[in-house]
This record gives sequence, C-alpha cells and structure tokens, in this order.
Amino acid sequence: MSAQRLSEQLSKDGWERRLCEDRRRAERHQTPEQRAVTAVLLDWAMASGAAGFALTGSTDLDYHVIGSRLDVSDLPGDVDVVATGAARLRVRLLEGDDFVQWTLRFGCILHDAARCMTVCA
Repeated sequence: MSAQRLSEQLSKDGWERRLCEDRRRAERHQTPEQRAVTAVLLDWAMASGAAGFALTGSTDLDYHVIGSRLDVSDLPGDVDVVATGAARLRVRLLEGDDFVQWTLRFGCILHDAARCMTVCA
C-alpha cells in the first residue's frame, strides 16, 4: 500500500511516485526466485501489449494483468494470473469488484502504459 493518500496518487506526478514506490516495495519483499518470476511475467505482459500489470499477492505469486491472460504453465511454483480487459476494468471497479479494488489500493502496480489504472480510480 502506498504511503501517499489516494487523492495525491491521482495526479500525474503522484501516480509516477506510486509506481516507483510499488516497484521498490515489490523488489524489497520478494525472494530472488519470486523476483525472477515477476520479471518474466512483466516482460511477457509488456510484450503482449498489456495496459497494466500488478503484483497482488502479499506472499503468493498472484498477478493482475490489464490485457490478455498470460500462459504461465511453464513457470515454477504457484503462479496465479487474473486478466481483465482495459474496458472491463472500470466496469468491474464501479460494480464493487473486490479484486479490482484490492489491486488498485493494495497491489504493487509495476506497469501502467496508458495510465489505465488511474483512469479507474
């Protein structure tokens, strides 16, 4: 969770600070093996054109991709990826979807190409 208030996170500078904080937090709290899996998935997400990518698990390797679902069958460990299309993300947020709200509030946002997640907040 970011130290910034949500209202501060919504400005362009605030969102960039949030992304930097989240990247540092993910780096600090993951084991080297977990960081390696996260790096692979982040690369795959960006290569597939994902609008966003977040680490959502506190101890598990749980991720939220804003875009197409990633094939994680060849990765070690218990990796769980939830995919949501960019257009559907806002709808799910407004419907009160717990996972989307968790992602935005407590997840580590590691990639947000189109400021997709700030548009939803």
